[in-house]
Amino acid sequence: MRHDRKAFTLIEVAICMALISIIFFPFMAMTDQLHGAYHKSIRKSARQAELESVCYRIQSQLRAHPDYRIDADNRGATWLGGKVRWEGEQITMALDGKEVVLSEGVTLFSLHRRAGRTYLNLARQDDLFREDHRLMMRVENL
Repeated sequence: MRHDRKAFTLIEVAICMALISIIFFPFMAMTDQLHGAYHKSIRKSARQAELESVCYRIQSQLRAHPDYRIDADNRGATWLGGKVRWEGEQITMALDGKEVVLSEGVTLFSLHRRAGRTYLNLARQDDLFREDHRLMMRVENL
């Protein structure tokens, strides 16, 4: 029995699907890599912005109080009416008796003076990508 209808056979459809998948799957892998890189860069930018925000808050207080004293272990500073301290991966700032947590998960914090300048070093580990984001900022010139 002969049919006059023109249509694709099952073999032709299978071959077309195989060709499409050969072209499509590498494109999907590339898209997945680009997606991962994009989210990693967004996360890194957010961590960097957070570290900069903490640095600027500390910097503004230290500049407003030039009589501050850096703690002997370089993990904080004290001034009249306030202090900043790093303990247990938390940076806290106390102003007029009110204590505020500036950041959590900080793996490195140090304040030190060198050649008449005060430097603040911060690092925070990114839990998802297991990498440190570091920031060093000059606080003041004396």
